[in-house]
Amino acid sequence: MPQEIIFKESKSNAKVRREIRKIEFLANKDAEREFNQKLKKAFWRHENPRQQLRNFQRQIVFYATLFMNHRKKQQKQNIIEQRAHIDALFWN
Repeated sequence: MPQEIIFKESKSNAKVRREIRKIEFLANKDAEREFNQKLKKAFWRHENPRQQLRNFQRQIVFYATLFMNHRKKQQKQNIIEQRAHIDALFWN
């Protein structure tokens, strides 16, 4: 059985490999550039003074409601303890 030998030019193979690497490199670079743009927009939105003011106002409202809920719970607990103390005095 005769065997077929195929010769390929090494220069063309090297050129093809170089082109493939170049295409992959450019695709990675484009993806990285796009990600950096999104990241920059996110940081700009976060560092924007108007956005910071809005976030600060939201935090104030959030913590004020938390504090008021905590204060209400404390007042209810104090009332319950006072009633229990009064009841204990009258039962004895």
